[in-house]
Amino acid sequence: MIFALALLAHAGAVTLDEAWERAESQSAELAVVAEQRVQTDQIRTQAWASLSPKISLGGDYVLNQRETAFDPSALFPQDVVDMIEAATGQPLDFGDPLVINKKHYFDANVTVTQPLFTTSAFPALLAAGAISHAGHATENAARAQIRLNVARVYWGALVAREGQKVANEAMELAQKQAEIAASRLTAGTATPQTELQARIAVARAHRDVLAANTRAATANEALARFTGVDADTGLETPITPSIPVSGLADAISAAADRPEIAAADGQARAARLQLASADLTWLPKVDGRFTEAWSQNTGFSGEPNNWMVMVTGSWTLWDGGYRLAEQNKAASNVRLTRANAENQREVVHSDVVSAWEEWHRAQASLESARQERGFAEENVRLSNVGFEAGTVSFVDAQAAAVGLSAARLTELSEEMSADIAARALLVAIGE
Repeated sequence: MIFALALLAHAGAVTLDEAWERAESQSAELAVVAEQRVQTDQIRTQAWASLSPKISLGGDYVLNQRETAFDPSALFPQDVVDMIEAATGQPLDFGDPLVINKKHYFDANVTVTQPLFTTSAFPALLAAGAISHAGHATENAARAQIRLNVARVYWGALVAREGQKVANEAMELAQKQAEIAASRLTAGTATPQTELQARIAVARAHRDVLAANTRAATANEALARFTGVDADTGLETPITPSIPVSGLADAISAAADRPEIAAADGQARAARLQLASADLTWLPKVDGRFTEAWSQNTGFSGEPNNWMVMVTGSWTLWDGGYRLAEQNKAASNVRLTRANAENQREVVHSDVVSAWEEWHRAQASLESARQERGFAEENVRLSNVGFEAGTVSFVDAQAAAVGLSAARLTELSEEMSADIAARALLVAIGE
């Protein structure tokens, strides 16, 4: 584009797309939003967990004060034992005592618990999905805003650098005209006032160079802070994106899918489902449980392994008002998120109208600036010819040069405004 073509040939030139990638990789704001999205994604996993089976392992080492055993021989008096042995002719064998509770032993168990009837978990699961969707939409909206901000900073640096170039060229021109004025004064074809005016023009151009250098340094610092691109790296003039809508009505319609609206709608849907979940907590819950146990303390069964299946129901009829408070809070959140969604639609509508008008203004201003620059170039050409021929005063020639510099910067500034306006419109319609 205008007078920035030299930048395109810069060996290490960075495009706007590359600047976006650098900004996104180091943006603290985007990192915060991304981590918030990661956290909202976990809510869905937690919701699934409330419906999924749970497996737990347990184990114990037990040390008792004393061992407990059952000895059948202690149940019979000795005279009864003697009578039985006399009748059978054999000694009566009661076997070893049965150990009921060992002095010390290990045991272990594995338990699987499965919710069978938990109605409040299903709307909670759907609410978690809505929250996750809202988190992704929020991240997309933040990324769009960051890209728009980077485009502004990128263009700011590009215009500031071009301003440096224009200021230096104006300085060279002022010095050249001062030399011409001095030579004409020596030849007797110009007055001392003409030479004085030339020197004033050089001083003014010097101040303009200093101001341009300061603006460029500030703009380069902002670009480096956002993207890590240093002042020695060239910048390519971005290609202004096209607008995929044909009118304001189409733009407003397209904005219905904007990430901010999707996020607000997701939050509103999640709030409604959370209220439904709070309402369903008044119903009973039923859980199933299976436990497989192993123990060194076999007791009466003599078997180390034992399994058990249980179905447990519970119904909390009154909890001190906690569920009522949760219902009231969930209902308030429904109203809050509904109002937020409506407000977001109004904000988006206003954004689209403003962005559309600004885009049209910027396009018209750019076209006018291009015409102005063309007229200024022709004015400078004619003024320089007239000044060298002595038919144009130094003041007029200098005014023409200053006008061209201003026109060139104005055109580039308007080119920036048109590009930023187009990108802002794309953000406004959710593209």
